[in-house]
Amino acid sequence: MRSAWRAIPISQQCVLCRHTYPRLRSPLAGQRTTLTGSFIERRKQTITTAPLIEERSRTRDLSIIDCLERTRENGTMNNRRYPGEQSKAATMSEFYRVLATQDVECIWPIYTFLYQHQYHHHLTVRTYRQLFSYISKGRPTQRNLNRLLALVEDMKERGMKLTINEYNMLINWVGGQTVPVKRSHHLTAALSLFNEMQQHYPPSLVSYNTLIHIASQLSDVRMAQRLYHDMVAHDIQPDVYTYATLLSSMGRMGDLDGIEKMVNDLKSLDHSASRNVVVWNAVLSGYTCNHMNDKAQSLFQQMHSALSSPQSQSMPAADSETFRIYMQAMIHENRRDEALDLLKEMELYNMKPTTAIYNALFASFMDDDPEEDMMLRDHHGNDDTASILESLYTSMQQNDVTPNSETMHALVSALLDAGDIQRALKIFVHLSKQEDQSTSTAPLQGIAVAMLTKRRHTLDHSRPRKLQPNQELLDRLTHLMAKANSSSSSSNNPT
Repeated sequence: MRSAWRAIPISQQCVLCRHTYPRLRSPLAGQRTTLTGSFIERRKQTITTAPLIEERSRTRDLSIIDCLERTRENGTMNNRRYPGEQSKAATMSEFYRVLATQDVECIWPIYTFLYQHQYHHHLTVRTYRQLFSYISKGRPTQRNLNRLLALVEDMKERGMKLTINEYNMLINWVGGQTVPVKRSHHLTAALSLFNEMQQHYPPSLVSYNTLIHIASQLSDVRMAQRLYHDMVAHDIQPDVYTYATLLSSMGRMGDLDGIEKMVNDLKSLDHSASRNVVVWNAVLSGYTCNHMNDKAQSLFQQMHSALSSPQSQSMPAADSETFRIYMQAMIHENRRDEALDLLKEMELYNMKPTTAIYNALFASFMDDDPEEDMMLRDHHGNDDTASILESLYTSMQQNDVTPNSETMHALVSALLDAGDIQRALKIFVHLSKQEDQSTSTAPLQGIAVAMLTKRRHTLDHSRPRKLQPNQELLDRLTHLMAKANSSSSSSNNPT
């Protein structure tokens, strides 16, 4: 056994750049183990070996990106000559090892290396499907879009035809998934890809829903309605997502006739969407956006009545989003007290309010034109307003509703407008110490490879973990603190 451990080399080379790095040897090498040793001593040796095995694993998992950067600096990537099929096999083995991690940032550099040396012809159709799946499920960035388009071009070059699901995913990507604001050329590219898909497959419900969503984001109601009628002409039954997207788009554009026509169609059709709360929330939102207060109130009362007797009502029961839409409409009509009563009524139905509801209520107490000299007010300001705000914040904590950055801005600004600077600073400090609970921070160590992708997608790094105040609130707090310091220094040093 001792000679076997000594035969293991203490260094190894990377298959890409032939960089030599040390390889740890077992601490048991050179030691003689006897059968008379106690079980406790052997257990100690196993425990001592565990950290070194973990260190060896970290040394083996060398970053592919660093490896390729080193080969580029040394000039060995393009001039390298493989001695035989063994080096090609080792490179392919390294690629499949990295492919098992499902990490696109590590997979793509070595795939580029294979493409440059014409080794990608050895990849199977299944491997390309896996690459497409990993990239399409990644983060919506322009870099991943370019990778996806390059991969599709390579697949077409190899004579591989995309599946209908891959076409639908690609339509979603080219339709502006990587940008915060969609443009008209995104819809043009999506429609062009949709026409290409129709040459191989009949269009599906997902295809039409994706295009209708892109057209709705661009406020192109005519194109969205044209796609809807084209869907019906192909005997494809619209679903809840189709109706909700169309109604939301028509509500934003003020197409009241289109909303009424679609509502009549929903009532006449025996469809599951006719009793779906998401669809009728879109209708309610369209009414409130266009100041159709009577119809909005009538619809809300019907959905509210369905909470007590859902079976006897033709409308679905209201949910928290229904209350949010109607409460925001009441706030715009200066009916804030009634909105506060609805918040208490939600607790009677065991309905958890959302963060947007509390943010809307906090923002309703903000002054549109606050006075610049806040120090002239009394430090306690309007005690009634400050007490209501504090009670709302207490209710938010009791209902276990997670605050966000908008909560910080609306609540602290409302307290400053009320003149209660002490409470505003206290809540500002308390919110600044809180973290976004929606972002999981559990460690990734010990998770199997098959669970890496699912676990990685639960980590949302696009938003900050801590609540971030906006610049307007920071400038206002800085101005107040500067005035407080100047007033205190002038009182301590009277002329």
